[in-house]
Amino acid sequence: MKYHQIALGTKLELELFDEKGEKVTSGLVSQFESYDEDSSLMKIHNPFTQGKIYTINSGTKVKVYFSRENDIYVFEADVIEGKAAEPVPMMLIRPVSPIEKIERRSFSEWTVNCRWSIVLSIPKMRLMWKSR
Repeated sequence: MKYHQIALGTKLELELFDEKGEKVTSGLVSQFESYDEDSSLMKIHNPFTQGKIYTINSGTKVKVYFSRENDIYVFEADVIEGKAAEPVPMMLIRPVSPIEKIERRSFSEWTVNCRWSIVLSIPKMRLMWKSR
């Protein structure tokens, strides 16, 4: 998937990282606005948390998660600038990694104790399963 294929209005989830690469904040919700291929800049809504605009400083590293057709995708980006003055507060980010699809699988392990005996019928060469 390419950046220009992300649809207008797609919900985004942001994880923020400090300069050491340690996660600072996660679960911030944003929305995709546009992507300019010439400048490689993406415009997204400033995230909100608890009803207030969450300000993200320039230079902050972010992981951006989004879904499309039941699949989850992620890419890394750098925050270039925030524009709180617009009618809808926006920020510019520059993707720094390709979009990757995340495999989400749920596995359950079940242990079932049961006893079975196998009866072999020689004349017919047929196996018969019988529960004890």
